[in-house]
Amino acid sequence: MSPEKLLKDPIIVFFKEKAKEFNLKIFVVGGIPRDLFLGKDCFKDYDFVLFSDPLQIAKEFKRNFNSKIAYYTSFKTVEISFEDKSIDISMARKEKYPYPGSLPEVFKTDDIVEDLSRRDFTINSIAIEIFPEFGKIYDPFNGIEDIKNKRIRVLKEGSFYEDPTRAFRGIRYKNRFDFEYSENTLEEFENCKKSIKNLKFSRIKKELEIISEEEKRDKMWREIKERNLLYFFDEKLKLKEDKIEELSNSLPLEKKSWICFFYLFLNKDSEIIKFFSSFEKKVINEIEK
Repeated sequence: MSPEKLLKDPIIVFFKEKAKEFNLKIFVVGGIPRDLFLGKDCFKDYDFVLFSDPLQIAKEFKRNFNSKIAYYTSFKTVEISFEDKSIDISMARKEKYPYPGSLPEVFKTDDIVEDLSRRDFTINSIAIEIFPEFGKIYDPFNGIEDIKNKRIRVLKEGSFYEDPTRAFRGIRYKNRFDFEYSENTLEEFENCKKSIKNLKFSRIKKELEIISEEEKRDKMWREIKERNLLYFFDEKLKLKEDKIEELSNSLPLEKKSWICFFYLFLNKDSEIIKFFSSFEKKVINEIEK
């Protein structure tokens, strides 16, 4: 994989030039490095890390492109919506979880390896420096080797216990790329069950929305059921196997489809119904007709 491919992308070039102008050390991490090593089209979801507050460079992007920004002060993170692309810019940080399943407390760091160590899987813990040393690759957890071996591997023991949403992401990556779980990742699914009840349902809902946009979403939903990841919210959930193929093939790959997918598990008296908006309940009723 040649990092020079990054210079063909106008968004990468923009951040490289602005980082030089403001003398900011900046990296692209997560999905883009992973997909470059997979040989896949990767310029849709951007994840940048720098050693300072990201708001300044985000405002520069907004000035130059017709985009919207959302700034999360407590996490020192900016989300940019631009055309069909998603751009996250965050301050390099380390994290501490007050209790399993909670949102983390964040602390600034000037060590890119320390920032990478807080991530979910080794394949997402690769960074490519954009400025000043363009193209330098950081792979402290051997994510490139795991990509070659088609392996989903957590960075540490207790990863899913600490943040159970990682279980849903693991299922997504495993089925999207046709990878296999490492032994320590398989063990984490059991750890996840010890803390998943601590999660706010809105965080799981977000993962379900993302899964609804995946081409292999039917496989992902089956695995969620097989691993009983929603059982902890409602013991009555049962998969409507006869409907999954029909819905998977007929629905558009967009976030609102998650409601229809969730219908595959819902009963009229399901406890999870209380987490749905009136609009979402209406969609489910329409499907049932």
